[in-house]
Amino acid sequence: MKGEIAVRELEDFIEYLITIEKAKENTVKSYKADIDRYFIFLIQKNKNFRKSTKGDLNAFLDLEKQSGKSQATVSRCLSSIKKFYGYLYNEKNYPVNVARNVKTDKYFRKTPDVLTREEIELLLIQPDMSDYKGRRDKVMLELLYATGIKASELISLDVQDINTELNYITVRSDKPDRLIPIHEMASRLLEDYMKNTRKLLVRNDEVALFVNIDGKRITRQGFWKVLKKYGKMAGITKEITLQTIRHSFTTHLIENGADLKTIQMLLGHSALTTTQSYSYMLKINKQLDAYKKYHPKSKSLKVR
Repeated sequence: MKGEIAVRELEDFIEYLITIEKAKENTVKSYKADIDRYFIFLIQKNKNFRKSTKGDLNAFLDLEKQSGKSQATVSRCLSSIKKFYGYLYNEKNYPVNVARNVKTDKYFRKTPDVLTREEIELLLIQPDMSDYKGRRDKVMLELLYATGIKASELISLDVQDINTELNYITVRSDKPDRLIPIHEMASRLLEDYMKNTRKLLVRNDEVALFVNIDGKRITRQGFWKVLKKYGKMAGITKEITLQTIRHSFTTHLIENGADLKTIQMLLGHSALTTTQSYSYMLKINKQLDAYKKYHPKSKSLKVR
Protein backbone atom coordinates (compact mmCIF):
# COMPACT_ATOMS: atom_id res chain seq x y z
CA MET A 1 0.00 0.00 0.00
CA LYS A 2 2.79 2.41 0.89
CA GLY A 3 4.50 1.66 -2.38
CA GLU A 4 1.26 2.23 -4.28
CA ILE A 5 0.84 5.64 -2.67
CA ALA A 6 4.40 6.61 -3.57
CA VAL A 7 3.90 5.52 -7.17
CA ARG A 8 0.65 7.45 -7.43
CA GLU A 9 2.20 10.63 -6.04
CA LEU A 10 5.12 10.32 -8.44
CA GLU A 11 2.79 9.76 -11.40
CA ASP A 12 0.83 12.88 -10.42
CA PHE A 13 4.09 14.82 -10.20
CA ILE A 14 5.17 13.65 -13.67
CA GLU A 15 1.78 14.65 -15.05
CA TYR A 16 2.21 18.07 -13.42
CA LEU A 17 5.62 18.54 -15.04
CA ILE A 18 4.27 17.63 -18.48
CA THR A 19 0.94 19.47 -18.46
CA ILE A 20 1.56 22.49 -16.21
CA GLU A 21 5.28 23.20 -16.49
CA LYS A 22 5.55 21.93 -20.08
CA ALA A 23 8.82 20.19 -19.23
CA LYS A 24 10.74 18.45 -22.00
CA GLU A 25 10.81 14.67 -22.20
CA ASN A 26 14.48 14.43 -21.15
CA THR A 27 13.85 16.70 -18.17
CA VAL A 28 10.95 14.55 -17.02
CA LYS A 29 12.98 11.36 -17.42
CA SER A 30 15.80 12.85 -15.38
CA TYR A 31 13.46 13.84 -12.52
CA LYS A 32 11.82 10.43 -12.51
CA ALA A 33 15.12 8.51 -12.50
CA ASP A 34 16.44 10.54 -9.54
CA ILE A 35 13.24 10.19 -7.51
CA ASP A 36 12.95 6.47 -8.33
CA ARG A 37 16.40 5.88 -6.84
CA TYR A 38 15.37 7.73 -3.69
CA PHE A 39 12.19 5.64 -3.39
CA ILE A 40 14.19 2.42 -3.76
CA PHE A 41 16.53 3.63 -1.00
CA LEU A 42 13.57 4.30 1.32
CA ILE A 43 11.99 0.91 0.56
CA GLN A 44 15.26 -0.84 1.36
CA LYS A 45 15.34 1.01 4.69
CA ASN A 46 11.67 0.12 5.28
CA LYS A 47 10.84 3.81 5.33
CA ASN A 48 7.56 5.48 4.40
CA PHE A 49 8.30 8.35 2.04
CA ARG A 50 5.49 10.41 3.60
CA LYS A 51 7.28 10.22 6.92
CA SER A 52 10.81 10.45 5.58
CA THR A 53 13.08 12.97 7.25
CA LYS A 54 15.89 15.32 6.42
CA GLY A 55 18.21 12.66 7.85
CA ASP A 56 16.88 10.07 5.39
CA LEU A 57 17.55 12.37 2.47
CA ASN A 58 21.05 13.19 3.70
CA ALA A 59 21.77 9.47 4.10
CA PHE A 60 20.62 8.86 0.54
CA LEU A 61 22.83 11.65 -0.81
CA ASP A 62 25.81 10.25 1.10
CA LEU A 63 25.15 6.85 -0.46
CA GLU A 64 25.03 8.45 -3.91
CA LYS A 65 28.43 10.02 -3.31
CA GLN A 66 29.89 6.75 -2.02
CA SER A 67 28.69 4.98 -5.17
CA GLY A 68 31.07 7.12 -7.19
CA LYS A 69 28.65 9.70 -8.59
CA SER A 70 30.11 13.13 -9.23
CA GLN A 71 29.20 16.06 -7.03
CA ALA A 72 27.39 17.63 -9.98
CA THR A 73 25.24 14.52 -10.38
CA VAL A 74 24.43 14.39 -6.67
CA SER A 75 23.48 18.07 -6.70
CA ARG A 76 21.19 17.51 -9.67
CA CYS A 77 19.57 14.57 -7.89
CA LEU A 78 18.92 16.70 -4.83
CA SER A 79 17.33 19.35 -7.06
CA SER A 80 14.96 16.71 -8.48
CA ILE A 81 13.92 15.52 -5.03
CA LYS A 82 13.46 19.09 -3.81
CA LYS A 83 11.25 19.77 -6.80
CA PHE A 84 9.15 16.72 -5.92
CA TYR A 85 8.76 17.58 -2.25
CA GLY A 86 8.02 21.20 -3.17
CA TYR A 87 5.24 19.93 -5.42
CA LEU A 88 3.82 17.76 -2.61
CA TYR A 89 3.92 20.70 -0.19
CA ASN A 90 2.43 23.29 -2.56
CA GLU A 91 0.04 21.20 -4.66
CA LYS A 92 -0.85 18.24 -2.43
CA ASN A 93 -0.96 20.11 0.89
CA TYR A 94 1.70 17.99 2.56
CA PRO A 95 2.32 19.50 6.01
CA VAL A 96 6.12 19.59 5.77
CA ASN A 97 8.70 19.95 3.00
CA VAL A 98 11.54 17.87 4.45
CA ALA A 99 13.86 18.67 1.54
CA ARG A 100 13.64 22.45 1.82
CA ASN A 101 16.76 23.04 3.91
CA VAL A 102 18.81 20.06 2.72
CA LYS A 103 22.06 21.08 1.10
CA THR A 104 24.80 19.15 -0.60
CA ASP A 105 28.46 20.10 -0.73
CA LYS A 106 29.24 22.91 -3.09
CA TYR A 107 31.41 21.91 -5.99
CA PHE A 108 33.68 23.92 -8.21
CA ARG A 109 33.03 23.77 -11.89
CA LYS A 110 36.09 23.38 -14.03
CA THR A 111 36.73 26.65 -15.82
CA PRO A 112 35.72 25.87 -19.39
CA ASP A 113 38.29 26.21 -22.14
CA VAL A 114 37.53 29.20 -24.33
CA LEU A 115 38.80 29.42 -27.87
CA THR A 116 40.48 32.60 -29.01
CA ARG A 117 39.06 34.38 -32.02
CA GLU A 118 41.95 33.04 -34.07
CA GLU A 119 41.18 29.47 -32.96
CA ILE A 120 37.50 29.96 -33.80
CA GLU A 121 38.44 31.11 -37.30
CA LEU A 122 40.71 28.09 -37.71
CA LEU A 123 37.89 25.79 -36.62
CA LEU A 124 35.35 27.37 -38.96
CA ILE A 125 37.47 26.97 -42.09
CA GLN A 126 38.09 23.24 -41.63
CA PRO A 127 34.94 21.77 -43.29
CA ASP A 128 35.35 20.85 -46.96
CA MET A 129 32.85 23.00 -48.84
CA SER A 130 33.07 20.81 -51.95
CA ASP A 131 31.41 17.98 -50.01
CA TYR A 132 27.75 18.08 -48.95
CA LYS A 133 28.56 16.82 -45.45
CA GLY A 134 31.28 19.44 -45.17
CA ARG A 135 28.80 22.16 -46.14
CA ARG A 136 26.39 20.90 -43.50
CA ASP A 137 29.14 20.90 -40.89
CA LYS A 138 30.22 24.41 -41.87
CA VAL A 139 26.70 25.74 -41.35
CA MET A 140 26.36 24.00 -37.99
CA LEU A 141 29.63 25.41 -36.69
CA GLU A 142 28.93 28.91 -38.02
CA LEU A 143 25.43 28.92 -36.55
CA LEU A 144 26.66 27.71 -33.19
CA TYR A 145 29.19 30.54 -32.97
CA ALA A 146 26.78 33.11 -34.44
CA THR A 147 24.14 32.46 -31.79
CA GLY A 148 25.75 30.85 -28.75
CA ILE A 149 22.94 28.29 -28.52
CA LYS A 150 23.54 24.95 -26.85
CA ALA A 151 24.48 21.97 -28.99
CA SER A 152 21.21 20.31 -27.91
CA GLU A 153 19.30 23.36 -29.14
CA LEU A 154 21.22 23.33 -32.41
CA ILE A 155 20.35 19.73 -33.26
CA SER A 156 16.72 20.31 -32.16
CA LEU A 157 16.16 23.04 -34.76
CA ASP A 158 13.57 22.36 -37.45
CA VAL A 159 13.39 23.99 -40.87
CA GLN A 160 10.42 26.06 -39.72
CA ASP A 161 12.59 27.64 -37.00
CA ILE A 162 14.76 29.46 -39.54
CA ASN A 163 13.97 32.87 -41.00
CA THR A 164 16.69 33.93 -43.45
CA GLU A 165 14.67 36.89 -44.70
CA LEU A 166 14.70 38.64 -41.34
CA ASN A 167 17.91 36.94 -40.17
CA TYR A 168 16.84 35.18 -36.99
CA ILE A 169 16.19 31.69 -35.63
CA THR A 170 13.63 30.48 -33.10
CA VAL A 171 14.85 28.30 -30.26
CA ARG A 172 12.08 26.31 -28.61
CA SER A 173 12.47 24.98 -25.05
CA ASP A 174 10.70 24.44 -21.73
CA LYS A 175 10.92 28.19 -21.22
CA PRO A 176 9.29 30.70 -23.57
CA ASP A 177 10.65 30.44 -27.11
CA ARG A 178 13.39 32.92 -27.84
CA LEU A 179 14.23 34.66 -31.10
CA ILE A 180 17.95 34.98 -31.75
CA PRO A 181 19.40 37.25 -34.44
CA ILE A 182 22.04 35.87 -36.80
CA HIS A 183 24.55 37.84 -38.84
CA GLU A 184 24.26 38.13 -42.60
CA MET A 185 26.93 35.57 -43.51
CA ALA A 186 25.41 32.90 -41.25
CA SER A 187 21.99 33.65 -42.71
CA ARG A 188 23.22 33.26 -46.31
CA LEU A 189 24.99 30.01 -45.45
CA LEU A 190 21.77 28.70 -43.90
CA GLU A 191 19.74 29.74 -46.91
CA ASP A 192 22.10 27.99 -49.30
CA TYR A 193 22.17 24.88 -47.11
CA MET A 194 18.38 24.61 -47.01
CA LYS A 195 18.02 25.16 -50.76
CA ASN A 196 20.90 23.10 -52.11
CA THR A 197 22.52 20.82 -49.52
CA ARG A 198 19.88 19.56 -47.13
CA LYS A 199 17.90 17.87 -49.93
CA LEU A 200 20.94 15.69 -50.63
CA LEU A 201 20.80 14.37 -47.07
CA VAL A 202 17.17 14.35 -46.00
CA ARG A 203 14.68 11.58 -46.67
CA ASN A 204 10.90 11.37 -46.56
CA ASP A 205 9.20 14.09 -44.52
CA GLU A 206 11.96 14.75 -41.99
CA VAL A 207 11.52 18.23 -40.46
CA ALA A 208 14.92 18.44 -38.74
CA LEU A 209 17.19 21.19 -40.03
CA PHE A 210 20.38 19.17 -39.63
CA VAL A 211 20.38 15.49 -40.55
CA ASN A 212 22.93 12.69 -40.67
CA ILE A 213 23.85 10.44 -43.60
CA ASP A 214 20.76 8.32 -42.85
CA GLY A 215 18.54 11.33 -43.43
CA LYS A 216 17.48 11.51 -39.79
CA ARG A 217 18.03 14.25 -37.22
CA ILE A 218 21.70 14.35 -36.26
CA THR A 219 22.31 13.25 -32.68
CA ARG A 220 24.21 14.99 -29.91
CA GLN A 221 26.88 12.28 -30.08
CA GLY A 222 27.07 12.66 -33.85
CA PHE A 223 27.67 16.39 -33.62
CA TRP A 224 30.24 15.91 -30.86
CA LYS A 225 32.25 13.72 -33.22
CA VAL A 226 32.01 16.39 -35.91
CA LEU A 227 33.27 19.04 -33.51
CA LYS A 228 36.14 16.91 -32.22
CA LYS A 229 37.23 16.06 -35.76
CA TYR A 230 37.51 19.66 -36.87
CA GLY A 231 39.19 20.70 -33.64
CA LYS A 232 41.88 18.11 -34.30
CA MET A 233 42.20 19.18 -37.95
CA ALA A 234 42.64 22.80 -36.83
CA GLY A 235 45.46 21.79 -34.49
CA ILE A 236 43.65 23.11 -31.43
CA THR A 237 45.14 21.54 -28.31
CA LYS A 238 42.52 22.81 -25.87
CA GLU A 239 39.78 20.42 -24.80
CA ILE A 240 36.80 20.99 -27.06
CA THR A 241 33.43 19.99 -25.65
CA LEU A 242 29.89 20.62 -26.84
CA GLN A 243 29.87 23.75 -24.65
CA THR A 244 33.17 25.19 -25.87
CA ILE A 245 31.83 27.34 -28.69
CA ARG A 246 28.96 28.61 -26.50
CA HIS A 247 31.49 29.66 -23.84
CA SER A 248 33.65 31.26 -26.52
CA PHE A 249 30.68 33.14 -28.01
CA THR A 250 29.78 34.54 -24.58
CA THR A 251 33.35 35.51 -23.71
CA HIS A 252 33.92 37.27 -27.02
CA LEU A 253 30.70 39.28 -26.63
CA ILE A 254 31.75 40.39 -23.13
CA GLU A 255 35.22 41.32 -24.39
CA ASN A 256 33.62 43.46 -27.09
CA GLY A 257 31.47 45.31 -24.57
CA ALA A 258 28.05 43.62 -24.87
CA ASP A 259 25.83 44.20 -21.83
CA LEU A 260 25.06 41.21 -19.64
CA LYS A 261 21.28 41.60 -19.89
CA THR A 262 21.41 41.18 -23.67
CA ILE A 263 23.71 38.17 -23.35
CA GLN A 264 21.35 36.66 -20.76
CA MET A 265 18.47 36.88 -23.23
CA LEU A 266 20.53 35.39 -26.07
CA LEU A 267 21.69 32.46 -23.95
CA GLY A 268 18.30 31.85 -22.37
CA HIS A 269 19.59 32.10 -18.81
CA SER A 270 16.74 32.38 -16.31
CA ALA A 271 18.94 34.25 -13.83
CA LEU A 272 21.37 37.06 -14.56
CA THR A 273 23.79 35.60 -12.00
CA THR A 274 24.48 32.70 -14.38
CA THR A 275 25.54 35.16 -17.08
CA GLN A 276 27.53 37.22 -14.60
CA SER A 277 29.66 34.17 -13.81
CA TYR A 278 31.17 34.44 -17.30
CA SER A 279 32.16 38.04 -16.66
CA TYR A 280 33.58 37.10 -13.26
CA MET A 281 35.68 34.25 -14.67
CA LEU A 282 36.95 36.52 -17.44
CA LYS A 283 38.14 39.04 -14.85
CA ILE A 284 39.77 36.29 -12.77
CA ASN A 285 41.59 34.89 -15.81
CA LYS A 286 42.88 38.34 -16.74
CA GLN A 287 44.13 38.83 -13.20
CA LEU A 288 45.92 35.47 -13.32
CA ASP A 289 47.50 36.33 -16.66
CA ALA A 290 48.70 39.66 -15.28
CA TYR A 291 50.05 37.98 -12.16
CA LYS A 292 52.00 35.42 -14.17
CA LYS A 293 53.35 38.12 -16.46
CA TYR A 294 54.42 40.72 -13.89
CA HIS A 295 55.15 38.96 -10.60
CA PRO A 296 58.95 38.45 -10.38
CA LYS A 297 58.63 35.00 -8.82
CA SER A 298 55.74 33.61 -10.86
CA LYS A 299 57.89 32.02 -13.57
CA SER A 300 60.29 30.40 -11.17
CA LEU A 301 57.78 29.41 -8.53
CA LYS A 302 57.03 25.68 -8.42
CA VAL A 303 54.25 24.03 -6.49
CA ARG A 304 55.21 20.83 -4.71
